[in-house]
Amino acid sequence: MQRKTTLFSFFIFSIVSVAFPQMESQGAYEKKEPVLLFSIERSRDADRIYYQVNLTPEGRLHPGEPVNIFWKRYTADGRTEPLTRLQQNRSYGLKYTEITPWQASFHFAAFKEKSFTLKQLPDGSYRVFTPTPNGEKELTKMYVMFAGGSFLMPSIEYVTFFLKDTPTGVITTEIFNP
Repeated sequence: MQRKTTLFSFFIFSIVSVAFPQMESQGAYEKKEPVLLFSIERSRDADRIYYQVNLTPEGRLHPGEPVNIFWKRYTADGRTEPLTRLQQNRSYGLKYTEITPWQASFHFAAFKEKSFTLKQLPDGSYRVFTPTPNGEKELTKMYVMFAGGSFLMPSIEYVTFFLKDTPTGVITTEIFNP
């Protein structure tokens, strides 16, 4: 009886990988939860914009959209929403200058003055970096201080970049005045 059960179990497990290939191991790359790259906080309200790495099933940057961008509307029951077309093209969206399977260079739609690079690190993780006078630093967060204006034409007083020195872990800030 034990031998029949063992043979039956072997037979069933043999069929599973053929009938349900999605259950097989995906090899070296195993899809994980989306990784947060950085966020933008604003003085207007508690809502935030999040930027996550967007990978293909093979673990490479998505060639059309390497970064997923979305709102977390904390002022409206915490729901998640995509950027509007206007926000994507005029403010919080990214304009890519180069995309490879492991790196993407970009700037924000709202300002071209500062460049950023999304890179794969030796440990396989992805992070966003920007050049500074003291070398390249990792972008962890941004804060936008509004000084009024209208919904379509906001007046921005300053933008603070929170930058991490990767070797030391020390966070510094850089202020951009538009």
